[in-house]
Amino acid sequence: MTVEVAVGMVLGVAQTLFAALQCKELKEFCSKFKYDSQLEALRGTVETIQKVLLDADSRQLELNNQGLDWVNKLKDAVYEADDLFDKFATVAQQHKRMPGSKISKKVHTFFSSENRLLFGFRTCKEIKEIRKKLDGVAKDHTQFGFSDVYRPVKRKEETWSYVREDSIIGRDADKEEIMGVLLRESDSSVDSVSFVSIVGIGGLGKTALAQLVYNDVRINDEFDLKLWVCVSDDFIMQEILCKMLKSATAQDHGDIGAEGVQNKVRHCIEGKKYFLILDDLWNESRDEWLKLRDFLQVGARGSRVVVTTRSKRVAGAIGDYPMFRLSGLSDDDSWHLFKRVAFNRGSREIDDDLVDLGKNIVKECANVPLAIRVVGSMLYGQEKSRWKSFQRIGLSKMVQGEESIIKILKFSYSYLEPQLKSCFIYCALFPKDYEIEKELLIRLWSAQGYLEPINDMQNTEDVGEEYFSILLQRCFFQDVIRRSDGEIYSCKMHDLIHDLAQEIAGKESYLMEDTSKSPFDRKSRHLAISVRRPLVLSPSDTFSKLSGLRTLLRHRWLVYESQVSTIIANCRRLRVLDLHSLRIKALPSTIKNLLHLRYLDLSHNKDLETLPESISRLYNLQVLNLRCCFSLEELPKDLRELVNLKHLDIIACFDLGHMPIGMDRMTGLRTLTRFVLGPESSKKGQTGQLRDLVPLINLRGTLEVIFEVGYTYDSMNSEEEAYLSNKEHIKALTIQENALWHHYKIVDERLLERLEPHRDLIEMTIFGYKGVTLPRWAATLATTLPRLVSICMRHFHDLQHLPAMNQLQHLKTLVLTDMPNVELMESDNNVALSFPSLVDLTLKKCPRLESFPRCPRVKTFDLLRLNEALTFCEQRDDEANATTPAASSFSASSSSGDNDNNSAGVDVFDLLRLTTDNLELIKSLFGESIRSIGELNLRNMKVESLSSVEEEYLRKYAFSIRSLRFNSCRNLKSLSGGGIEHLTNLACLNIWKCPNLELEEDEGFPWKDLHALSVLELESLPQLIDLPKGIQYLTSLQSLSIQDCEDMKTHPEWPHCPKSLRTLSINYCPELKSLPEAILPSLTRLRISLSNGLKERYDELNGTDFSKISHIPDLSLEF
Repeated sequence: MTVEVAVGMVLGVAQTLFAALQCKELKEFCSKFKYDSQLEALRGTVETIQKVLLDADSRQLELNNQGLDWVNKLKDAVYEADDLFDKFATVAQQHKRMPGSKISKKVHTFFSSENRLLFGFRTCKEIKEIRKKLDGVAKDHTQFGFSDVYRPVKRKEETWSYVREDSIIGRDADKEEIMGVLLRESDSSVDSVSFVSIVGIGGLGKTALAQLVYNDVRINDEFDLKLWVCVSDDFIMQEILCKMLKSATAQDHGDIGAEGVQNKVRHCIEGKKYFLILDDLWNESRDEWLKLRDFLQVGARGSRVVVTTRSKRVAGAIGDYPMFRLSGLSDDDSWHLFKRVAFNRGSREIDDDLVDLGKNIVKECANVPLAIRVVGSMLYGQEKSRWKSFQRIGLSKMVQGEESIIKILKFSYSYLEPQLKSCFIYCALFPKDYEIEKELLIRLWSAQGYLEPINDMQNTEDVGEEYFSILLQRCFFQDVIRRSDGEIYSCKMHDLIHDLAQEIAGKESYLMEDTSKSPFDRKSRHLAISVRRPLVLSPSDTFSKLSGLRTLLRHRWLVYESQVSTIIANCRRLRVLDLHSLRIKALPSTIKNLLHLRYLDLSHNKDLETLPESISRLYNLQVLNLRCCFSLEELPKDLRELVNLKHLDIIACFDLGHMPIGMDRMTGLRTLTRFVLGPESSKKGQTGQLRDLVPLINLRGTLEVIFEVGYTYDSMNSEEEAYLSNKEHIKALTIQENALWHHYKIVDERLLERLEPHRDLIEMTIFGYKGVTLPRWAATLATTLPRLVSICMRHFHDLQHLPAMNQLQHLKTLVLTDMPNVELMESDNNVALSFPSLVDLTLKKCPRLESFPRCPRVKTFDLLRLNEALTFCEQRDDEANATTPAASSFSASSSSGDNDNNSAGVDVFDLLRLTTDNLELIKSLFGESIRSIGELNLRNMKVESLSSVEEEYLRKYAFSIRSLRFNSCRNLKSLSGGGIEHLTNLACLNIWKCPNLELEEDEGFPWKDLHALSVLELESLPQLIDLPKGIQYLTSLQSLSIQDCEDMKTHPEWPHCPKSLRTLSINYCPELKSLPEAILPSLTRLRISLSNGLKERYDELNGTDFSKISHIPDLSLEF
C-alpha cells in the first residue's frame, strides 16, 4: 500500500488544525489564562507534522505494516487535536462576542471567578496531553524515511486543458457500424423492440460511443422518442423506469411509487418508436433482464435498445442480439487524443523532447481513451522534468487491462496538490453514476475545512469553485450539466475514477451500499449510507463505533425518528449531518451539543413544525437546509446568533409566517431563498422587517419575497430605501402576495418601486399587483433589466398597459396571466427583430388585450381566454410616437436566421405545441404563418360540434399533428365532421372532461382513418356507456385508458376491442363487469383500480377468472 492511500485525507485535517492554531481569538483567549506558551509549542509540533505529511505524500514511498501503523497513529492524533482546537477556537470566538448576546452571557457566566481557574487548568491539561501525544508519534518519523524539511504547497495555474464531451476521437467507424445495425429493418416477427450491446473494458469509451450514436441526427429522424438511462451497479427495475421517465419528460417526478412509475413510463413509450440507451449494465441474471425486456415491448415496431457493458455474460443474458466488441484506439488516434489534451492547441511548435516522451507515455496507456485523457490532462503545462519523472515511475511495467488503467489513475491522483486530494477522496461518499451537485459538493468541502483561501479577499466558495474546476479539467469529473445561464450545475465521476476514490479512501471515507457488511469501523470519519430497506442500528454497539464520525450522509436510508437522538448523542464530532426526508416531527434540543457542526440538512421533512431554540447555539453552522419543510411555522427567534451561517434554504416552507428579528445582522448570508412578511412584520420590534434585506448584499442565486395576509406596508415612509437593487448576485427573483385569494391586495406601485432588483437579474416572477401603472423600473425593462431570460407576471387585476418587452434580447419565456384590464403591450419599433429569443409564450385570461408585439421565433403558444380582436403587430416608423401600435400581419422578418423557406420575408412557425380555446382567434392571429403543429390542445371550447375552422386546421396540419387533446369542452356533443379523418399520423388522442360527448353514438367519427393511433385516453366522460364500435379499426392501438366513466357497461365480450392492444388501464368504472377476453393473452400490462364491478371475476384471491389475467407481466389490481 502506498503512502498517499494512508495520508491523502488527513492532509486537509492538518491544514484546518494549523489554521485553528492561528486563530486570533484563540490566541487572545489563551493569553488570558496564561497558557499561550503551551499553544506556541503545540503550533510548532503541528507545523512539523504538517511538513512530514507533505513529505510523505510527495515521495510516494512503500511502507511495511509498522510504517502504516505509525501513519494511522499520526492520523488519529491529528484528528483528535483538530477536534480539540476547533472546540477551543469556537469557545474563544463566542467569548469575544458582544456582551449583549445571549450566548455571550452564558459564556461569561461560565467564565465567572469560581469557574475561571478550573477551566484554565483543564484546558492547559488538555493542550499538554495532545501535544505529548503528537510529539510521541511525530518523533519517530525519521525511522520511515520522512523529512520535516519545508516543502511549500503551490497552487497550480488557472489555465488548463479541458476536453469537451463532444471531442471524441477515433470512433467514427465504430459509430457507423452500430448505426447500420440500428437503422436496418428488424427481421424479428415477434418482438417490437430489438437490442444491440456494446462490450468492452472500463475506460475504452463505451459511453462516449453511445453518446455519439444517441446524438446523431439520423436517430432524431428515425425515432419518435429518445431516452438515456445509466444503470450502473444495481439492476432494479423500478429505478431504471424512474430514470427512463426523467429522461423522457425532463422532470423529476419524486416518489410516486412502483405503479405510478410504470404507468407514466408506459404512457411515454407505448405505441411510439423509441430509442433507449441502457448505459453501464452489470446484471447477469437473465430472469431479471426478461422482466424489463417484456415491459419494453410496448413500443412500436422498430424500437431499439442499446446496452453498454463490461461483461460478455451480460450481453449474453440479453439474448441472441447483435454484440459489438469495442477495442482500444489505434496508435494514431491515441496520439491524436493525447496531443489534444496534453499540448496547447494554439501552439504551433511543440518541443521534440516532449513529443518523444509523450509517445512513449501513450504506448503505456494501452490505447485506452480514459487513461490517455487523464494522463494528458495531468501533464498539460508541466515542466519537461515532470514528464520524465512520470515516465520513470513505472509505466513501463504496466500490462493491458483495467488494472493498468487504475495504476495510471493512481499516478494522476498522486500529482494532485494535497488539499485537492482531500476533496477528491471525499467524493467516494457518492454512489456510482450519482449526479453530484456542484454547490452541494463545495459546501461539504467547506464544512470539512478543506478550502483554504489565499488571502482575506478570497472566500471559501471561490476556493471551492477553483478546486472543482481543477478536478474537472484533470478529468476526475465528467458529464457536466449546465444551467440556462451557463453555470455548472452538476457532474458525475467515471466508474473507474469512482473505484479509485473508494480504494484510496478505504473505511475512512466510506459509502455503505450493502447491508450485509457493517461499515461501522472506528476508522470511519466520513460515512454515507445508500440502502433500500431499514437499517437497524444498535445504540449499545453500533453508535459507540461512530464517535469519531465527521460526516453522516444518507442517499437512501430509512432512519427512525427515535434514532436521531442516538446519533446526536454518540456522534459529537460531526461536521456534516444529513437528516433529509425522514418525516421528523421534532428535532431534539440536544442538537446544540454538536459543537463542530457546519452542515445540517433537514429538507423534505414535511411534518416538521418547529425547530428547537437550541439550534441557535450551533455557532459554527454554515448551511441550514429546510427546503420543502411544508409545515414549518417559524424559525428560531435567535437565528441571528448563527453568525457563521452562509446558506439558509427555506424554499417551499409554505406555513412559515414571518422572519425572526435580527436578519439584518446576518450579513454573511450568501443564500436566503425565501423572505416572508406576515402581519407582525408590519410592526417594528416583533418580527423581521422588509428593510432587513438591505444589508444582505452577499445574497445570490434565488430569492422569494412573500407577503402574507395581514401585512401592511407604510408607503408614506420616505426614509425607506430600495431593498434589492444592491444584490447583484441574485439571478432569480419572485415577488408574491399570498393575500390574493382573500381579496386583499398588498403590492402597490410604491412598494414595487422599492423592490427594484439589480440589472443583472435573469428570471423575474411577480404574483399579484394592485397598481394601475407600473413603477419606473418595471415600465422600462429593456433598460433596467436587460439580461432577463424569463418573465412571469400573474394577477395584475388593475394594470392597463404592459411595458415594452419585445426589445429584451435574451428573453426566452414569457407568461402573462390574469390581467383583466390590460389593453396592450407597448412595443419598440427601433429593434431589428421583435422578441428575438422568445420561444415560449403564454397569454391567459387577458380579455381586453387588443394588441401584442410580434414574436416570430416562438415554438410553444398557450393562448386562452383572450380578446377575439387581439392582433400581433408591429409599429411603423411613422407611428413611433403613437400610444397604440398599428396592426399588421407576420411579415417583417423570418422566424429563424437559417430558414431557407422564408425568402419572402414572411414569419413561419413550426410549433411544438399549441394550446387554445379559440381556433378562430388563432386563424386571425397567424393567417398562413403556421407551418406545422406537433401537439394541438383544444381547451374550454364552447362549441357543441367541431366547426369548419377546426376541420380546416386539422386537415391543414394533419401531416404534423402527432397528439390531439380535447380538455374541458363542456358543451361538445360530437367529434364527427371536424377534420379528424385527416389525422392519419395521429399517435395520441386524449379526450378529458367533455360531459356531453357521446362517442359510442357518434357514427360519423372517423375511426377507420386513424391508422397510426397507438394511445387512446378517455377520461371523465359520463355519457360513455359502451366502447365505440369504431375502435375495432384502430389496428395500431397499443394502449387504452378509461378513467372516471361511472356508467360504462361494455358488452361482456368487448367485441370491438382491437387485437393489437398491449396495455389496458381502467380506473373508477364501477359498472364495468368484464374484460375483453379475446385480447387478454396478448396484454403485457393491466391496471384496474376503484372498479368494484370487476372484483368478482378478477380478484387475485377469490376471482373466478383471475387465471385469465395472472400471466400478465405488469399487473396491478386495487379494487
